[in-house]
Amino acid sequence: MWRYLTGRVLQTVLSMLVVVSIVFVLTRLSGNPVHLLLDVNATERDQEILTRHLGLDKPLPVQYGIYVTNIFLGDFGNSVLTRRPVTEHIWERLPATVELGFVAMFLSVLIGVPLGVYSAVRRGGVADSAARVFAVLGQSMPTFWLGLMLILFFGVVLGVLPAGGRGGLSHLILPAFTLGYFTSAAILRLTRSSMLEGLGADYIKCARLKGLHEQVVLAPPRVHHHARLSDRAGRRAGVERPVSRGEPLRRRALQLSQPKDSPCWRLAVGSPGSPA
Repeated sequence: MWRYLTGRVLQTVLSMLVVVSIVFVLTRLSGNPVHLLLDVNATERDQEILTRHLGLDKPLPVQYGIYVTNIFLGDFGNSVLTRRPVTEHIWERLPATVELGFVAMFLSVLIGVPLGVYSAVRRGGVADSAARVFAVLGQSMPTFWLGLMLILFFGVVLGVLPAGGRGGLSHLILPAFTLGYFTSAAILRLTRSSMLEGLGADYIKCARLKGLHEQVVLAPPRVHHHARLSDRAGRRAGVERPVSRGEPLRRRALQLSQPKDSPCWRLAVGSPGSPA
């Protein structure tokens, strides 16, 4: 067990180093941030002072060592555009991101589990076909496109839900459903397959032959499914890109991630979720 855990930890550290190295190379290839910060009338002396202040006068291996050390210490530096610490941007947007992630995951379970159970119990019926179409669409439609269509229809055409901003529960419905739809489709398929596997077991057939009530018969398959679902919940759970939501973490990182704003590049790459 310890060998397995050690291997997984080493793989995680190696993966993080690879990502950090790629980001470092990309930020250096994007150009010199000094040219972005200074006015066109700045003198060479001004450029030298700012270059020394940013640490860009040091050799690349030294810059890389400082870069990696600061990241693992939680110091992402200051944003080149806003002159504020990147960690401030993180803490400003983190509550909205966590809130949206939890609501989206709750909706995905609330939708996926009942539909999966009902689809398995009514296998071959109209409801089963509709649930399978729902699952296929949920795992095939791009999230960004679904979000735009929901905003257009419910926020612009019908005007029943807000198209943006952060406020009450009504502001959470569109983005939470958009983010949770993909996961709810996966949970639906997992629930349906688990229920069908359990309903086909010999002890279920025996219970039905003995005339037990259907609720009693369905209890063991549901327990079996919940065990499998809880095992995979950690892999499915995640905070993804918000749609029509007021400035969560990922969006703020991408807004600040201009080609030469390297500290916020680290935030954009390291924050949960990625754009579709």
